[in-house]
Amino acid sequence: MYIIFLVLMWVTPAIIAGALGWTGIWGTNSAFLDYLIPSTVTGGFLHLPSFAVGVLAVRYLRNSNEGSRSRWVGAIAATVMLSALVLQIDFRELNLWLYTDYEPHGFPIDFEGTAVFLFVASDAFWVLIYAIARGAAPSLAQSALAPIIPVAVIAFNVLGYQSQGVEPGHVFHYGYSMRGEQQGQDQAWVYTPTAYDEALFRKWLEESEQVRAPWNSPTAQHLAVYFVDSMDSIKRLGRDDTEHVVATLCLYEEDRSVVAHEGMADCFSTRPTLVQRVVQLRDQNPTGLGPEIDQWYAYALLCADVSVPEERDEVAIHSACRRFLERQADFSRSIQTQFGPDSDHSRFVREEWTALGFRKSPE
Repeated sequence: MYIIFLVLMWVTPAIIAGALGWTGIWGTNSAFLDYLIPSTVTGGFLHLPSFAVGVLAVRYLRNSNEGSRSRWVGAIAATVMLSALVLQIDFRELNLWLYTDYEPHGFPIDFEGTAVFLFVASDAFWVLIYAIARGAAPSLAQSALAPIIPVAVIAFNVLGYQSQGVEPGHVFHYGYSMRGEQQGQDQAWVYTPTAYDEALFRKWLEESEQVRAPWNSPTAQHLAVYFVDSMDSIKRLGRDDTEHVVATLCLYEEDRSVVAHEGMADCFSTRPTLVQRVVQLRDQNPTGLGPEIDQWYAYALLCADVSVPEERDEVAIHSACRRFLERQADFSRSIQTQFGPDSDHSRFVREEWTALGFRKSPE
């Protein structure tokens, strides 16, 4: 019986994982073989520590003649098994299920995410079964003690949920982000259980680690942060559920402003991005000298009044104008080589550079 229990202890996690269709820890197609083989490149290697403890426990039960101590081995095994199962709960998802309108598909638990807990729970289960088979089943008092730690873990995570917010009773949750229609436009959705409170929303944004202000981002120029009162809408990526948007914060890189609006607001239509400004300047100021000169002139008009700081930062217009200035000499030489130093193209670049007030003349 001893050998049979050891075999069952080793193969059970592999059978469970294989039956559930899991993949191997290191990306293999089937977890069944991955968990069976105790190699450093397979999931079975991670089973070795708990299996070794289980073997020691089974050997102790087999050789021990002290019923009271053996009963404690079974009680500890039951506690470890329940604790391993509890630790598989996705408490973030569970709390959202309990405290918001979010409706997950099935109970929020994920064994596959951390297979080690499957190994621990399975090994503890067989130690408990072996203890019962040896006549060392936990007493009623010991059985009553087994759930204490698992229940405490659940209570700590569930009851402590409401204290995780900016203020008591206000638990915000970052949902997701995505790019806007134009380059430089970003959007973020955040769950809020509270009514419109501009100060509270601003405070969350200042302390957030998930949402970065556009002046601290290498890609965003304008950012719209939508505070939504439906977690289910966020989980479904319900970007069109405008009725659930409690507030909108619009952040603009060029003046580092944060503008608050109640409900859903358009942060982008009145504030063109860098690309949009360049296109607008190019379309409004055609040079008649070709697209290359038109593009240069648009950037020249854009950067003429921009004070580029000495230290590099994440502000898009500073980065764009810094590149424009640094590449001006090479651009001038290229135009002279392509069209000639006395061509209309070269003359236009020299004259407009001076007329726009740039300090250093192009070569």
